Amino acid sequence: ATEAVRDFQQFLRLQPGSAEGHFNLGLALQSVGQLDQSLTELHKAASLLPGLRGLRLFTGIVNYKLNHLSAAHDELVHETRLEPKNASGWMWLGVVELAQNHADAAATALDKAAALDPSSLDILYHRGQLTC
Repeated sequence: ATEAVRDFQQFLRLQPGSAEGHFNLGLALQSVGQLDQSLTELHKAASLLPGLRGLRLFTGIVNYKLNHLSAAHDELVHETRLEPKNASGWMWLGVVELAQNHADAAATALDKAAALDPSSLDILYHRGQLTC
């Protein structure tokens, strides 16, 4: 994963205006736990290409991991509007709703995720958290 970070950093030295490059560097940084730097790169990608597919989802996930629950919620609501058939977006929105103690909203989001991807163990796990 640190190799991917170096590769994308090198790519961005050659192509500094690449939204996809910043997005991929943000994903690589997230995978090695460098969350603040990941968020910076994801925001840079958003400034270059706001409609980049998956950008809102991963920005929401990184914000959640940083415990920026309000920002995560906003990003994931936006993601579910952009990609209403993306089960991951709904699942992560449900996770954030759970973290904010919004059980009804969490149940709604997780039910939508489960309807879109009924065999996902991640979704089933988070739905199980509602009953705990």
